[in-house]
Amino acid sequence: MGASSSSDHGPTQSPEQQEEESLAASTGSLPYLRTSFSKLSSPDSTTIPLSSLQEALSISISNFKSESELLHVPEKFSELLSHLGSCITSLFFKTTNEGMTWVDFLRGFNRCSVTAPVSQSLNIHYQLFSAMCHEAGIDTKLEFDLGEDGTGKVTGSLVPTQLVMFLWMCWVLMYSARVPGQLKDKKGILVLPDVSHLCNSALVSSGLVGDDGDILKVDFSADDKEIPVQKLQSWVLSTVVGISHSLSQYMQQKIQSCAASEENAGESASSSDSITENYDTNLLTRGRAWAVSLSLRGASRDQLMNASFIGMDNDDLLYRSSLHGKGLSRFWSNVEGYNGPILFLISASLSNSSDAFGCCAGKEKNYVYCHLHPTVRVYQANPKPIGLAFGGSLGNERISLDEDFAKVVVRHHAVDKTYQPGPLFPSQGFLPSEAEIFEVEVWGLGGESAKRQQDVFKKRENIFTEQRRKVDLKTFGNWEDSPEKMMMDMVSDPNRVRREDR
Repeated sequence: MGASSSSDHGPTQSPEQQEEESLAASTGSLPYLRTSFSKLSSPDSTTIPLSSLQEALSISISNFKSESELLHVPEKFSELLSHLGSCITSLFFKTTNEGMTWVDFLRGFNRCSVTAPVSQSLNIHYQLFSAMCHEAGIDTKLEFDLGEDGTGKVTGSLVPTQLVMFLWMCWVLMYSARVPGQLKDKKGILVLPDVSHLCNSALVSSGLVGDDGDILKVDFSADDKEIPVQKLQSWVLSTVVGISHSLSQYMQQKIQSCAASEENAGESASSSDSITENYDTNLLTRGRAWAVSLSLRGASRDQLMNASFIGMDNDDLLYRSSLHGKGLSRFWSNVEGYNGPILFLISASLSNSSDAFGCCAGKEKNYVYCHLHPTVRVYQANPKPIGLAFGGSLGNERISLDEDFAKVVVRHHAVDKTYQPGPLFPSQGFLPSEAEIFEVEVWGLGGESAKRQQDVFKKRENIFTEQRRKVDLKTFGNWEDSPEKMMMDMVSDPNRVRREDR
């Protein structure tokens, strides 16, 4: 491969080159870009052939299946992803007959990776998706009037099938950026997360589906509904803003992989060639983990994002009602001492519904209420309710569970700092809705440090418990000092005057 670098492009650097290198340095990828340019460039020139860059930015995954049996992978989805590398190159990288220069290479990378307003990043994702659909023979109604930086206007609409493929495209980009090698199941197939709940949320937000029982009957393979891009943009900004970073993460990972040696790349790909298949036994499915991660920041987001790729580590499961037993006391015995964020999932069903949806606002301090029976029973004029609750206010909680984790009550709330206003499940109405709880699942998102602290806390509590259980037999074994002897003496001669021992 060529041995060119940024220092070989002339004795002096142009202002444009300095600006592009400064932008690339802000992402931390400038050293990788220099190494990648040297490896991809031709031996007899200082430019990159178009075919080399297309191959470096391509995805080699072709077999997919959906996590949900009700959501099938479109036939052309694999073909759509096969055009990823060529579409990225043609849209964002400028080439000449001689090839791609160092400045053009930097400029194309910066267009995809430099931090930009979310609306601009989404426009670039729409533009990439539209180009891939065109190459795969899929008709879209998206029209673009964009500048090189992604500013401009996007008009048109997407049908539900295209929305599903767009979300899966973003997930595959994140998957390729975060998972070393290519993790597949035992049959060599990559499992795509269930995004039906995200599509339902987008349809409701766009006003195409009523907020009632009809939301559960949406056929995503039908093309009878068109989601305007403007309404879809508003939904993404308020619900799943994290997908706007998928292309940036993908580009940075691809450049780093290209810069790495072939030996290291081979080791990372062979370090783990299969994924766990226990994701379907938990309430926290890959689709739910990915949806929640898109609205979070920090370590919790990264942990849930990885869970959508390879499944959640069972060591992070703090409580499951079917495993540890139902009830508030069993819940606290497993969760107490965990000083970190947790994810609480409830599976419940009304007489006419089994699904729930909602969105955590995340902008104010969340309200969580929990109250157990006191150790010493005392009279209370206004006793507090026993149970666990989230959102709302005391006495008017948004979601409340009883002491036995048998029933959950969901209330309508006009002003709630924990959850966004509106219903939390189809056809909720304004009256409190009660449902039977099937399963409760709690996952710890505090990492290894929070788990270690909880283990230390539990060990200390076990020591105190064992100390309280021990009985001093010497004290209770002395007959002269026992209460029974004193009572016997009083019964035998109640008028007997006993001199106090001094």
